[in-house]
Amino acid sequence: MQNHNNGETRTIETICKELDALALTYLDKLEEYTQTWQITTSQLQQGFLNLAHAKYTMGSRKISQCSYDERMKAQARVYVYTNIKGGGVLLFY
Repeated sequence: MQNHNNGETRTIETICKELDALALTYLDKLEEYTQTWQITTSQLQQGFLNLAHAKYTMGSRKISQCSYDERMKAQARVYVYTNIKGGGVLLFY
């Protein structure tokens, strides 16, 4: 048993349950991150393939922002936020 400053007594069993819950939360977040990473990788690969196809189709001319069809719209927007500690968060919409 451990006594804390606030008078709370915790048993080994209670601590183990808390650690188990934290481990499960960590694994859930890791799975979510992995799935998001795989989706993002797939989308980037498709984008590079589309760009390579466009370059091949256009021939020796350079592809620039002016070469795009005006009807083309972004499929996703990426926002990057950084906090004071230097950590970053990517949000996809």
